[in-house]
Amino acid sequence: MLADFDLCLLIQHAPLRGQQSKEALDIALVSATFDQATALFFQGEGLLHLLPHQTPKLIGMKGVQAMLPALALYGIEAIYCLEEDLARYQLQADQLLLTPKVLDTTQAQELLSRSRQVFISPAFH
Repeated sequence: MLADFDLCLLIQHAPLRGQQSKEALDIALVSATFDQATALFFQGEGLLHLLPHQTPKLIGMKGVQAMLPALALYGIEAIYCLEEDLARYQLQADQLLLTPKVLDTTQAQELLSRSRQVFISPAFH
């Protein structure tokens, strides 16, 4: 059974495609600072943020990878992804910068329904 969260942020944007993912992580850090139970759910292309060895500086951009290790310092340890997204990108959870808990579609729906608030990254324009 999944825990209840005050806030679940659904990150769906690919790395280096706008600032939505960085804004979502900023919100997560602020939420956790105020002792809100916060979860991050990397879905679809959003899962690609967790790939190691990205070099956004080579194209003059900033990625979110430098922010990811700070999540644990703020007490954000509830990191999730879909098993179908891992399969789509031919990845294993232990290959990623953070090791997400892998959910099937039913479990993902439960996670979102048990969260008091859900923010979806496209909403951050």
